[in-house]
Amino acid sequence: MNDNIRTDLNKDFVKLKNGSISYKWSGPVEGEIVVMVHGLSTPRIIFMQNVGALVEAGYRVLTYDHFGYGFSDRPNIKHSKQLYDDELIELLVALGIKTAVNLIGYSMGAGISTVFAANHPEQVKRLVLMAPVGFILKQRGINKLLLIPVLGEWLMAIVVKKKMIDHYYSEVERGVAPRIMAESFEQQFEYPGVERAFLSSLRNFPMENLQAEYQQLGETTFPKLLIWGTEDSDTPFAGSEKILRLIPDIQFFKIEGGEHSIPYTHADIVNPEIVDFLKK
Repeated sequence: MNDNIRTDLNKDFVKLKNGSISYKWSGPVEGEIVVMVHGLSTPRIIFMQNVGALVEAGYRVLTYDHFGYGFSDRPNIKHSKQLYDDELIELLVALGIKTAVNLIGYSMGAGISTVFAANHPEQVKRLVLMAPVGFILKQRGINKLLLIPVLGEWLMAIVVKKKMIDHYYSEVERGVAPRIMAESFEQQFEYPGVERAFLSSLRNFPMENLQAEYQQLGETTFPKLLIWGTEDSDTPFAGSEKILRLIPDIQFFKIEGGEHSIPYTHADIVNPEIVDFLKK
């Protein structure tokens, strides 16, 4: 990414320590702030079915692309929980956000939100976790092979990238995702570095073990909501039992038959549940 590309994209960017982040504000300037944190495979476009409902409810919504994803810069850095925590805290500072925010995280983004809320509880007003990582099973199949240097890079370039793009177009074909989501997902690959960021996150973010952070959340007092689909195979629903034990005061809403992509496949259920929670 460079200044010419950023100008052509006609999007908003802010410079942080490791490069420029692509972000978007939606909703009334005076609205209470909601920050949405995307996960491993899909940039902020994943929330396009959710933002409108939050805006309609009067919230000021901030979405952003992680480093290496969407239209943010692609620095060659380790995508660890420290990086993602620093990224979010720097973003809030750079945008002049000084009040506690409502934080919504999905998948790996829920893991990032968990780390952030555990480290900076004074900056979180309410927390929503959707299909969170932190207790997934050890990587298997092709994901296990992606952890292997060189082989992982080859598989990502030859097999996985196409598979991911095809997946979102298949979601469009079955009527559960808007075409612009698939097109935006594919467009990000026009700029090198997405594959590297994906592999670095898979290899360095603790998808399998965030027990310490969830335990810390259990000691906080701000309201929390957990949303999970019962048929989720990416972040298995069984992880909800462990989170409920570690965070006794968390509200829990399960979506019967819901798979991993609940932000858009079940937006009609997810959105009112989140708005109701934020309004309490």
